Amino acid sequence: MSDPKRKTWTILGVVIALAGVVAGALLWFAASKKYDDAIDSLAPAPVGCDTTLQFDRAGTFFVFAETKGEVDNLDGDCANDEQAYEGSDDSLDIVMFDENSNEVDLQRETDLSYDNGTSRGNVLYSLEIEDEGDYTLRVQGDDDEVVARVGSDPNDGVGLLRIAAIAALVAGLVLGLLFILLGRRRRPADRTPGTGDYGWDAQPVAPPGMPPYIPSPTPGHHPGPAWGEPGQATPPQPAPPSRTPGEGWGGPNQVPPPTGPPSQPWQPPSR
Repeated sequence: MSDPKRKTWTILGVVIALAGVVAGALLWFAASKKYDDAIDSLAPAPVGCDTTLQFDRAGTFFVFAETKGEVDNLDGDCANDEQAYEGSDDSLDIVMFDENSNEVDLQRETDLSYDNGTSRGNVLYSLEIEDEGDYTLRVQGDDDEVVARVGSDPNDGVGLLRIAAIAALVAGLVLGLLFILLGRRRRPADRTPGTGDYGWDAQPVAPPGMPPYIPSPTPGHHPGPAWGEPGQATPPQPAPPSRTPGEGWGGPNQVPPPTGPPSQPWQPPSR
């Protein structure tokens, strides 16, 4: 892989990782804002008051006992509005009437709550609104520092946004890291000649600033140039042995060896 291509992979990996971080942060911020807005949209109904609530759609709603929060000035003569509060007793007596003074059925609930640091509440009831219109909520209790709140579940959709934020963050980091590793990977063809399998020089190299090591000659030994090197004479060749004419077996002046009498066959010694 060429150097420009490796650089492109590396830059692309960094961009993807940063995009994942930014996307995760934005989704998490969106989830937190959605949560806070849903809490702020809950309609307040202070203790000791009959509060008129207007529903512009049918559906399922919840009644919460908010033990920490703040309520603005409300229309009417309610004495417990326009205050910041933090109570502890969330056992409220609540009754709801429609426009015809018919009581609305309230179902007891216990598995919902909310807390964003500014407001805190626990669910008391769920109710079904079938027709749009005005409804009256009557709240009674012993603790004036608690306010009833009515609306949708503030947690709806928040969990999915936070899961998406974590997924975007993880996906961006993983994909970005993979592209960075691809950009930093070196193929065997890209290795510098003279380097070993692990990327360092296989030949010994003197430390910076020091002359290269040269072994000292053995005392009394003076190495000369090797045979075949420039300036070296060819070694003398031994001459073949000389031979005088007439020498050697079969030569014209050679006398054959003397011959003796024929040998007698072997006989055992006499006794």
